[in-house]
Amino acid sequence: MTSAFRTRGRSSAELATDNRKTRAQVARLAHVKATAERQNAVSAELLQAVHARDTFIAIAAHELRNAMTPILGHVEYMLTIGRQRDDRGYPKAIIIALERLAGLIGEYIRRATTLLDISRITAGKLRAELSVVDFSGIIRQVVHRHQVAAQRSRCRLETNIEPDVSGLLDDLAVQQIADNLLSNAIKYGAGGPIEVSLVRHSTTARLIVRDHGIGISENDQARIFDAFERAVTQREHSGFGVGLWVTRQLVDAMSGEIHVSSRPAQGATFTVTLPLSPT
Repeated sequence: MTSAFRTRGRSSAELATDNRKTRAQVARLAHVKATAERQNAVSAELLQAVHARDTFIAIAAHELRNAMTPILGHVEYMLTIGRQRDDRGYPKAIIIALERLAGLIGEYIRRATTLLDISRITAGKLRAELSVVDFSGIIRQVVHRHQVAAQRSRCRLETNIEPDVSGLLDDLAVQQIADNLLSNAIKYGAGGPIEVSLVRHSTTARLIVRDHGIGISENDQARIFDAFERAVTQREHSGFGVGLWVTRQLVDAMSGEIHVSSRPAQGATFTVTLPLSPT
């Protein structure tokens, strides 16, 4: 009898231990579940906040850009009148001031457009809107828009634009690609000549922008197409540090390619190849 009671006593103690272990495991699982639910809730709130931010940036950039576009148009109209060689022409100082104002407004519009593109890229909504585009005409217009900025930086713009290059492309994307590359060339060109060429190669077109400025090291070439990366410090040159990243996204959206060839102190050559018809 004594032996039987001892056996039953040991079994009860073991059961009690198992129960405590089970309760501890249940408590741990409940804690893990509660933690996961809190993390999921926080993640959902963060995603909503990011979505709200991107929506706000997109709306703000769109509205700010649209408001400045007609202002730039009026300034350019005044410049056209002022440059006429007759009694209606403005004094040279006013022409210079208007050119400076046009450049500032143009830079403002480019930055607002960059913000709009960033919001579309991060939201996964960047899509190429293809139509028949006069590629040659766009590049000529972009070069013309940057003439004043190039003169202020003592850069001479040299062009070799093949006529009548056109294709199914995204008009605004092509403009921004050319704007970004030419702006970079002027910014980092160190007052040297800048060569802009556009040539057709069978079913593709190749845009090449070459400067003779500070150049880019091999290590920096691997990262300049990433967001918020640059080959120089922000103290040296202002900006978001996203121009080339946006450029690559726009090129990719049109199934194109972009490459850079450079050495420090020997300038940089950016080459964009775009298909002229969908593949």
